[in-house]
Amino acid sequence: MLDRTRTARRVAVAALAGMLLTGGGFAPPARPDVPAPARPDRAETTAPVLAFDFSGAPAGQSGSTWRTGCFGNIGSAGGSGCITVDGDGALRPAGDRALRFPHTDGGKAVILFPHTASVNPGTADFQLTARIAVTGEGVTPNSNVIQKGLFDTPGGQWKLQTDRGVPSCRIAGIRDGAPVNALAFATESIADDGPVPVRCARRDGRLLLTVGDRVYVSPDDATMDITNTCPVTLGGKGVGAGNDQWHGELSGVAFAVG
Repeated sequence: MLDRTRTARRVAVAALAGMLLTGGGFAPPARPDVPAPARPDRAETTAPVLAFDFSGAPAGQSGSTWRTGCFGNIGSAGGSGCITVDGDGALRPAGDRALRFPHTDGGKAVILFPHTASVNPGTADFQLTARIAVTGEGVTPNSNVIQKGLFDTPGGQWKLQTDRGVPSCRIAGIRDGAPVNALAFATESIADDGPVPVRCARRDGRLLLTVGDRVYVSPDDATMDITNTCPVTLGGKGVGAGNDQWHGELSGVAFAVG
């Protein structure tokens, strides 16, 4: 009976995640625990173009509450990701090499990394990895963890989000001159589960989402050109109205192409 209850819960949450990811309409459900394509981990040996180590304060800052300052990108693209806030928004350290984004009543705060062509995967395989922790009080309907590009950006986007605590990955781009997208999402919330490793990867034309030791494969064709001129943002899509602010703890961020 317990197994049946868990299965029913997973199905219900999957349906809800599909509604959230498509702005109210249902998306085809991701297929959990489907064997991944050959060489699923090959990008782990590829040096990331974007990577952040939140082991210290941002440049020029001290204390434990930060409203300005930049974190150096230790990936091959170089440069820095800088804090941008609105209202009472601020970032704080969260243990070893982790960063805490504001609570639901704590204003808006994101890290913005300027556009660079090397963070566009184009038609190549790629992977985005992070460790994320979300508490029940930080769960919101729209919650963007890391992204490059918006939902309707010409040229597409890649994005990791935890709407209502459920991890999901969306990509969009151009195939044969037409806009297309692919979605992969988990079937359960990770709220109050502590730090969880999450990976969004395109492999051999398939979009895979890994949450802990579970792999979810999108039924959508993931072959497309993802190329835009947007910045990479961590914690939301900006600090304006409707920024889909993320609330939680983030560490181990890396993005690799190949």
